[in-house]
Amino acid sequence: MSYVSSIELRKVRPEAVNEKSVLESVVDLFHDVVEKVPQAYSISSRSTNNDQFETIEWIRFLSNAHEWHSSIRIDTLVLLIAYKSGLSLWAIENNGIANELFSIREHNLSSACLLISNTYPDDSYFSQRPLFAFAKSVGPPSIQIRSLKNDQKPLKIIDLPGSGPQSEPLWIESNKFVLICATHTYIIGYDLIKFDEKFFISNCYSSIPYALSTRWLAFVDYRLNLIHQSLGGIDGTISEQYVSYTGAMLSAAKSLSKSVVKIGESFLGYGNIGSQQLNSTNINDKTVSNQTQLSLSSSSTTITNSNTNSTRHRHGSTKDESQPGIVTIVDTIKLFGSSIHDERQNWIIAHFQAHTEPVSHLQFNPSGHLLVTCDTSGHYFYILEIQPSPYRSTRTYIKQLYTLFRGDTDCRVSHMTFTTDSRWLAVSTKRGTTHLFAINPYGGKNPLNSSGADQKVVRYFST
Repeated sequence: MSYVSSIELRKVRPEAVNEKSVLESVVDLFHDVVEKVPQAYSISSRSTNNDQFETIEWIRFLSNAHEWHSSIRIDTLVLLIAYKSGLSLWAIENNGIANELFSIREHNLSSACLLISNTYPDDSYFSQRPLFAFAKSVGPPSIQIRSLKNDQKPLKIIDLPGSGPQSEPLWIESNKFVLICATHTYIIGYDLIKFDEKFFISNCYSSIPYALSTRWLAFVDYRLNLIHQSLGGIDGTISEQYVSYTGAMLSAAKSLSKSVVKIGESFLGYGNIGSQQLNSTNINDKTVSNQTQLSLSSSSTTITNSNTNSTRHRHGSTKDESQPGIVTIVDTIKLFGSSIHDERQNWIIAHFQAHTEPVSHLQFNPSGHLLVTCDTSGHYFYILEIQPSPYRSTRTYIKQLYTLFRGDTDCRVSHMTFTTDSRWLAVSTKRGTTHLFAINPYGGKNPLNSSGADQKVVRYFST
């Protein structure tokens, strides 16, 4: 059963942070270690204090919640917290007081978002808005739409194409025009009026990451299409000029390790061939010579056939070969159907190469004219200004404003976000660190950056 509660259920006032003493920290560490070794203590000695709190599965901030209720100001932090048995929405004021706006009792939710759309005369859900969409992590892949005004059954259940874990919805997000759902294999968009399928993107290098702005959608494309390629792009020489000594040593170590692995594989391969030849010496010379002739003829035939097949496969698959680091930006209002790269299309805003390695994260700024990208290594982040053309994507100019440097070691980026004025960028990693970058949304020298006016590489302030 699901339950939608009334406005302002609970109110939590801020509490002072009490720093633990050294003794309390040691005791907590001891309890954490004991919890990981159940055989070291009896079941009756376990602490029951954690049983009264539910485990938080995931959280996210909502930027469009002020359009849902008049009491929510635009500068109010709105936090969505998901548990194993449901989720709740909290509004955090400037004084630190948190008010619970509503809660839903539903199990195994993988993602959720508010649906705020423009007013249309043919909107059949007008009296029931605002709406709320959520995707479940178990059962058939689907998205459920429900109203926040009452406790009725879901207004609509959208069944996703396909079945199995590959079609499981990973993340859903929306703007005022479209609802986006990303799975392991595709990105699908639905209109916010009748929730009919609007477009289907399957030619992705990876469905995650993607970025949704107030109108545009950026995703990682399968390969570069020259007929849609935009002007400008990244300047890889900038990051190469500021490689530190530690980064150079780590890169050299990686190259050396790869070379050692290749040498070891080739050595083992030759060793196996040599052992086979030594084992074959027990056979008489005539048999050996006959077998050698047969093996040579068969191997030559096999090599010829394999070369022919490999050449045919290579020439036949060149067009469909994937290429990492390609980003495509489309207009969610104009986009429809499944043929993204149609020659007669008018929905591609930009199409360019953002990295030479696979892209791991994308994020728009609030206005949508800046896009930050990063690859799987997590060393550098590119701040790109999108200067769109009203005619076609080949006239769009991609201007690289900054190259943000995080560190020399590899890491996985978990989230990136801009401030409302786009002068700060926060990057969080899987290592539990957050890096704060100061930038100028229009490019040029930043007064908070002491590296100089001619230096495009911006380093973070703190972690």
